[in-house]
Amino acid sequence: MKRKWRKVGQGKKRIAELDQIFKWIYENDINDTISLERFLNLSAEYEAEQKELT
Repeated sequence: MKRKWRKVGQGKKRIAELDQIFKWIYENDINDTISLERFLNLSAEYEAEQKELT
C-alpha cells in the first residue's frame, strides 16, 4: 500500500513539474526563443505524459 501511495505522490509531483515545463516552453515560444515546430513537438510530448499520469 505504501508503494502505491508513493507512486501516486510521485505522479502528482511530475504533473506539477510538467505544468511548469509547459509554461516555460510556452513563454519561450512567445518570445521566439524556440521554433513553433519545436514548441508543438515538446508540448505534445508533455501533454501525453501528463495525460498518462492523470
